[in-house]
Amino acid sequence: MRSAPHHTTLSPPATTAPAAWVALAMVALTFCPRNTTAQDETTSSPSSPSPTTLDTPPDSLSTHDGNTPATESPESESPIISADNFWPQWRGPHFNGVAPNGYPPTEWNEDLNVRWKIPLPGRGTSTPIVWNDKVFVLTAINTEKQNPEAQPAPKTGPRRGPFAPGRRFRPFGGKEGGRLFPTAPPVPKHVFQFLVLCIDRQTGATLWQHAAAQSVPHEGHHENNSFASASPVTDGERLYVSFGSRGIHCYSLDGAPLWSRDLGHMLSRRSFGEGASPTLAGNTLILNWDHEGQSFIVALDKFSGETLWRTDRDEGSTWSTPLPVSTPAGTQIVTNGHHAVRSYDLANGDLIWDASGQTERPVASPVAGLDHVFVASGYRDSKLSAIQLGHTGNLTATDAISWELDRNTPDIPSLLLSNDRLFFLARNSGMISCLDALTGTTHFGPERIGVYEVYASPVAADGHIFVAGRDGNTIVLKDDTTLEIVATKSLDDHFDASPAIAGPDLFLRGKNHLYCISQAAPTDFGKSVIAAENPQAPDSPSESAPESLPDPTLPPTTPATALDPVPNLEPDTPLTSPLPEPPPLPEPEVPNP
Repeated sequence: MRSAPHHTTLSPPATTAPAAWVALAMVALTFCPRNTTAQDETTSSPSSPSPTTLDTPPDSLSTHDGNTPATESPESESPIISADNFWPQWRGPHFNGVAPNGYPPTEWNEDLNVRWKIPLPGRGTSTPIVWNDKVFVLTAINTEKQNPEAQPAPKTGPRRGPFAPGRRFRPFGGKEGGRLFPTAPPVPKHVFQFLVLCIDRQTGATLWQHAAAQSVPHEGHHENNSFASASPVTDGERLYVSFGSRGIHCYSLDGAPLWSRDLGHMLSRRSFGEGASPTLAGNTLILNWDHEGQSFIVALDKFSGETLWRTDRDEGSTWSTPLPVSTPAGTQIVTNGHHAVRSYDLANGDLIWDASGQTERPVASPVAGLDHVFVASGYRDSKLSAIQLGHTGNLTATDAISWELDRNTPDIPSLLLSNDRLFFLARNSGMISCLDALTGTTHFGPERIGVYEVYASPVAADGHIFVAGRDGNTIVLKDDTTLEIVATKSLDDHFDASPAIAGPDLFLRGKNHLYCISQAAPTDFGKSVIAAENPQAPDSPSESAPESLPDPTLPPTTPATALDPVPNLEPDTPLTSPLPEPPPLPEPEVPNP
């Protein structure tokens, strides 16, 4: 744990001469910083923010009103660059799929409006994020090297359900390994590098790359998943990356490692792999750890990685990212789940409310707006719930549920909330629907739009909606109450990652390449100016790493926040000799104008 900064105080001199007191006051006013006055005696240590400091996330990341642009702090020496200009996290600046200040082109192909196109090493399905002139993307590289000291994957343990290791499940006499009940993916035998890439937004050149971890994964993943499927998140000063079982990592935006945490191994349903992205809410980093062992949601101090609280969850595997929602009573963290939709108090992890759960193994992330949170799932069934904020307790079958839908809801793609309209795809198909978010009234759909299979979530900007298909086609629709297809654009790749939009640029992460689609010429995107989020700290946390982090296997200072390791699931054995850093990426392809 980081020690609290030492604040110096001035003791009164022994003399009582008025002139001495006046001289001392002049010195204090001239040389003493403002944060060394007596008011600091009532503030908490920056190493462990008190719960009251966690009530409200930064305005630029608030989700209470998804269509309200971020505000600038009047106390800042320079205006804050709004997150609305960028794509700082999964589902954009307001977690709803909308880029408020985005205006990308609606026409492109391999030779038109492609500012740059770069090959990506390895494999990943996470959405890139954008801040100022940097683009961050994650990937996992199979080195084809074996680690002789790697521990074997656990065959028994706390994995729940009929698909636990060593158990054979044949309902109704069905044959295990068929289409309905496929066998688990094979356990990898080779060392993977889990790579963080920082790309120059203007040119596509690699600014820096860092291997966050390297190990033999303890289990495989679904053929359409990857070992790099969680999107990173940034607060404009630091970058937060989750490789799940390979650790949670924090970097400066220039690539300096700040801290890392190991939360143990996750055992996913049928070894489908991992995927929930980390979420920032104020000074707190939230991670949802739903798997076939003991599931939990955990809050980490974003400056140090220390545990603030952990709450166990009665859930199996989910892939949904938790949603911060700002309310008059404080910030809540809303999670999707099969057993229940739940909302937790950001300050302490206490359950505020819950409601009847969704379909099996939820993937789609919730969205919030209009004093509601909207939660959906679509595997083997359909459910979409509009839940009013401001209630407590169990909300099932109460007036807090404004409306629900039981057909054509999304499975993997998340909801899009734009201009009081809720857009979503049926299952993983190219059939889209649009509802009035307040009433649930259907504007149109489900209607086909020209793509067959979709894993990427729809995004919106400048009056248009972009739906990227797995076949390389992206459909551009009017953001309206009637269906109007504006364009169908095709690229030589396959898209499972969701698009990201920042200003005039559309970023499409394909199976093999990362594209920057733009009509605008490269410009200077400016330098980030972030208000002091931790004013008691004498130094900026992004400039230097914390002194030391506690051993995650040891009990923390407060037993209620203990992150006990999952039984029989030890972290990967470190390599005896570290692998070299991956080679530089090839130069980007810049199409001729």
